[in-house]
Amino acid sequence: MGKMSKNYAIYCDGAYHPNIKKGGWSYVTLLEGDIIDQKSGFMFVTTSNRMEIFPAIQAIKNLEYEKGDTIMVFSDSQYLVKTMSKGWKRKKNNDLWEFLDEVCCGKDIQWVWVKGHSGNKYNEICDSEANRQAESVAV
Repeated sequence: MGKMSKNYAIYCDGAYHPNIKKGGWSYVTLLEGDIIDQKSGFMFVTTSNRMEIFPAIQAIKNLEYEKGDTIMVFSDSQYLVKTMSKGWKRKKNNDLWEFLDEVCCGKDIQWVWVKGHSGNKYNEICDSEANRQAESVAV
């Protein structure tokens, strides 16, 4: 009997607050519709675009991916989705783009743009958590 391929869905989002120069990120990973991983964090001295790329890297890196599995990455960042799916030029954040290319190498990944703040359950969870991380008290 052959191996059953797994279908992953990853939702990721980032937030940035320039007044405190702090960003937050969050992702939720589902396997066959059930949450199997959920993480978030924050960074100082960052940008909004970096906060959109970073959770995708973390989520994909943490998968127990095997050949034949599929991954759909959902983000409200056209910057992330279109750079990965349509070949938008990479003028900045090349360190993160290179790392994202590394973790994606050899994987079957579809990049899907979702409209932000449109009621998508997992996008809203990630948005809320990324903002909570970005707004937490700076020390």
